[in-house]
Amino acid sequence: MIVLKTWINVIVISTQVGFGTPAKAEQSLKLGDFVDVVQKSKGDDKLRQMIFAAGEAYAWANSELAEREDSPFYCQPKKLGITRDQYADILVRYVSENPTFRSNDFRVWHLLLLKGLEVTFPCK
Repeated sequence: MIVLKTWINVIVISTQVGFGTPAKAEQSLKLGDFVDVVQKSKGDDKLRQMIFAAGEAYAWANSELAEREDSPFYCQPKKLGITRDQYADILVRYVSENPTFRSNDFRVWHLLLLKGLEVTFPCK
């Protein structure tokens, strides 16, 4: 469990890099605005690479869970790789299907990526 917590901390820290903390709470970027930028960012390698890094960290955590014979977060088919654009699409689709999250601070996006992976690849 310590390794899993470490991976999750890496994900959280990596998502904060480059954005900083807003000076005032009312200046905080909303998740809906962040997702709109992601959706339009087909050529933005840095933004999609950040999402890809979080997705891959979740995949590594999933592998660690499998090694320990614990229940995985999600059940991606073994021979299916996920590209950076697919991770971004999973995030955008999950938030689109759950619009109540759009008013949240954008820094929760990595948790909603995980929820999107759980919905996209449910365990039976």
